[in-house]
Amino acid sequence: MDRHNGAAPDSESSLSSPSPSSLTRFDPPHGPGRLANPKVFEAALKPVEPELGSPGIHSAAPHPFWNHRYARWLIVVGTLVNLTFAAWPVVNHIRARVNEAHGRTVPVAWGFPKPAIDLIGHFNKDYDLWRLVGVKTLRGESVYPEPSTDAIFPFMYPPSAAVLLALSATLGEPFQVVLLDAINMLSWVAVVIGSVLLATGRAWGRHPVLYVLPSLAVLILIQNIFMIGQPNLGLLALMLGAFLALRAKREGLAGALVALAAGIKAFPLLAIVYFLWRRHDRATVSTIVTLAALLLVAPLPFRGPQGAWEDLSRWTRGMLFKYDETSISQRPYRSFSYKNQSIMGLAHRLFRDVPADGEKLADAQLRGTDPRLIGPVWKVTVVDLGFRGVSGLILASAALAGLVFVAVMPSRNARTERSDTLEWAMLTLLIVIFSPLSFNYAYVWMIFPLTVAWTLALESPKGSARRRGLLVWAGVASLLPATAALEPRVAQAYGNLFWPSVVLLVGLGWELRRLGRQASTHSAQAGFPAPSTLTHRTARSASQPLSAS
Repeated sequence: MDRHNGAAPDSESSLSSPSPSSLTRFDPPHGPGRLANPKVFEAALKPVEPELGSPGIHSAAPHPFWNHRYARWLIVVGTLVNLTFAAWPVVNHIRARVNEAHGRTVPVAWGFPKPAIDLIGHFNKDYDLWRLVGVKTLRGESVYPEPSTDAIFPFMYPPSAAVLLALSATLGEPFQVVLLDAINMLSWVAVVIGSVLLATGRAWGRHPVLYVLPSLAVLILIQNIFMIGQPNLGLLALMLGAFLALRAKREGLAGALVALAAGIKAFPLLAIVYFLWRRHDRATVSTIVTLAALLLVAPLPFRGPQGAWEDLSRWTRGMLFKYDETSISQRPYRSFSYKNQSIMGLAHRLFRDVPADGEKLADAQLRGTDPRLIGPVWKVTVVDLGFRGVSGLILASAALAGLVFVAVMPSRNARTERSDTLEWAMLTLLIVIFSPLSFNYAYVWMIFPLTVAWTLALESPKGSARRRGLLVWAGVASLLPATAALEPRVAQAYGNLFWPSVVLLVGLGWELRRLGRQASTHSAQAGFPAPSTLTHRTARSASQPLSAS
């Protein structure tokens, strides 16, 4: 019951259209009576809302599409695509077993001793590597060579990831492949639903474009993840879970989910910078404590205290602090290859005299061939700034991006659910762009920002200049990755995934700045607090758009 007048709480429909009676129930921080006129209060909140139109994405009723039989076909087709992608590594596993039975094996050059390779005897992309790492960890052996030997790490992920692979390896090889496959399947579904939930406030019944186009734009990357067995879809699902936890004011859970993602593959740890800036203290502490437990405590049953510390030390020295003229982290040549579309990889390719076809050189090195003897190499160098010049350019770009991100963030008092969603979409892109090694499949993280972009476009009034502009922006960002279909190596070398991420960043930043200015300006003019200082119910109504889809 309401503490002011004994009335029952508002129904769900009141969230999208606050009534004067509901607005008078909240005492302002400046003292009772300041908001005595509900009409003035409602007028102060209206400018914060996007343009109005007929009920659309945020309406209570599902989109009409979901009442049509085509909706069932969409679900069936999506499920079949997911199952088809998941079948790929299983078929590869069966084919490899058949080849092995006939004495036809594919050599695996991962830097492991031959007895370890004999545990598998065939090659199935990264699934074999995960199996080898799991088996070695179960035996209590280290998976990291001593960095002083200059040996390339066959396994680049943190020791906590090796522990998780060891647990999955206890199932046996076929079941480990199926398990990792199933995790990717569920992760893809979770990413789509979580992205729509964060962008619109509801997980189901929204415009069908939001469920289809973001994944379609990076579909080849999703297929690649299934084929080689990478965890990036699962990492994005964990990050979206962290954002939802932040929205629910559960900072401890948010930090734990980010730590788990970083314990599998280090780069999501960059989110802790955001936690620090936004003063999410509990999320920051939770991230640090959980990650410390994953890195130092989880390996103890397999490696013991000395081995656990030794593994963490080797991995840290060999991965986190490995950056020189020949490589980033543990991938000489390949770190500057066309497939690495981080800002570091792209900057070195364009502004240093290094090969763009590092994949070919890396393969030659693994075969024991001197890469300098394989003939002319392909380059895309625009101007040679040297190693120091490129490193300075990367640092300057990181500083500029960080300053712009901070500048477009609304103040603490002006934050809404919509502004937080825009911030998190930008954060997702920045993490991928500034990760030292962002190979193509890492850009499946674009699914969430693309969902937000299409939401902004579809919620705008039909026929308006804003809607046309946002549709063009979202369409360009969605289509640019497809340029790889024309000339794959060239398109990737010049950043066919990097640049659409930049396009998304610019548009999201512009929209976030516009939203923040509206909230701050109109609240200040009316003398009222911004939405985030009110109750959750009123802040939600001020942040959710009501416009047409």
